[in-house]
Amino acid sequence: MGTEFDYTSISDTCGTVTATNNLNNTSTLDTYVFTSPSTEVIWTATDDCGNTATCTFTVTLISSNLTITKSTLATEYTTVDEEITYTLSVKNEGTAPVSNVNVTDPNADAGTITYVSGDTTNTEVLDPDETWVYTAIHTVTQDDLNAGVITNIASVSAEDTNKDSVTADSNEVQVTATQTPSYTVDKIAKTTTYSTEGDTLTYDIVVTNDGNVTLSDIVVSDPSATTLSGSPITTLAPGATVTLTATYVVTQADVDAGSYVNTVSVTTTYDGTPLTETDTETVSSTQT
Repeated sequence: MGTEFDYTSISDTCGTVTATNNLNNTSTLDTYVFTSPSTEVIWTATDDCGNTATCTFTVTLISSNLTITKSTLATEYTTVDEEITYTLSVKNEGTAPVSNVNVTDPNADAGTITYVSGDTTNTEVLDPDETWVYTAIHTVTQDDLNAGVITNIASVSAEDTNKDSVTADSNEVQVTATQTPSYTVDKIAKTTTYSTEGDTLTYDIVVTNDGNVTLSDIVVSDPSATTLSGSPITTLAPGATVTLTATYVVTQADVDAGSYVNTVSVTTTYDGTPLTETDTETVSSTQT
């Protein structure tokens, strides 16, 4: 490396002539590494008579280097179908233009990556030090809410002047969900009264997810029930409702008491936090 910028021949009519360069002050640029975008090379030839001659030229490094920066103003999300808008800034940090610029984002909704500005020459060529700005949209899903965070990166690819591929990945951007695990329970007596020992009371136990995350392994407990079907509830999505059935066989003590009071308890955990809801239902007896 470097020898391609050495002199190829030198001659003089006054004795011996030598040549040195301004970069390493030797007669060769062998192993010299050009690091600056533009470097001036000066070869100076000196003969035995003291005569000098110079040859000056500039070595310009042709480099291709893209960067892509991803950002968003969104700090949180709370609902399904909420839209998060990202800004994607692609900059040519190299010394040569690139073309066929293509921005991808696996988390963006199909068709939402949109060029906004930056191509000042309107040539569809990303020139050195030029920055193109794009936007992309991600629509929040239930899986995003359940996960608690959306994390992703974007990428850019282009072709340099040699038709070689130039690529870059963006920084990682995270947006956090505001999760509200919550549910209700409603115990409804389908039998409105009883009068005799051995009567069967039937109940509907309605469990509704009124939060924004999916709940799982929901245990419905009714210690006094004679039968209880449907517990545990494997999963319950936001807005979903599950109805369980319970029965109770009346005792003489219940007839004598004039009413039967029963409480159902529903428990689960979310992200290590226990959740409990209860509901009480009263059925009156017909005493004679």
